[in-house]
Amino acid sequence: MTEPLHEIAHISHAELLTPKADESLRFFVEVMGMEIEATEGPSVFLRGWGDYQRYCLKLTESELPVLDRPLRFIVTRGARGAARASTLEELQEELERPFTAQELAEIDRAEDERRRERHDRRREKHAKRTPSKFEQHRRGGGKRRRRR
Repeated sequence: MTEPLHEIAHISHAELLTPKADESLRFFVEVMGMEIEATEGPSVFLRGWGDYQRYCLKLTESELPVLDRPLRFIVTRGARGAARASTLEELQEELERPFTAQELAEIDRAEDERRRERHDRRREKHAKRTPSKFEQHRRGGGKRRRRR
């Protein structure tokens, strides 16, 4: 099993009615890294990473799956960007999908571009900097004492 993602944060409050309560709970805890805060009857209260409230998602066992508002799942994936899906199944498929050669090339290109930008910023910063008296002296630009 892979390490939980711990990427769900600040949902606010949402209630998900699900006919597959155990599978949904396992997904949100084991895959998404949410924490169980409380259980009350057929409901489980989950808290995401960095949430300010005691819980942000309430999973409730029900005959029909319903969400009290439209939901779109977005999970950040580092250099790859974000995985986006409308259903848990789509999200799971997206997260399990391996990187393509094109995505790997794009990641490498973006990293090279960031490296060049950092290098250029450092070069500009050093070009604007006034050398210290010691550096001027070492370079021969400072005042020299005459030897007698």
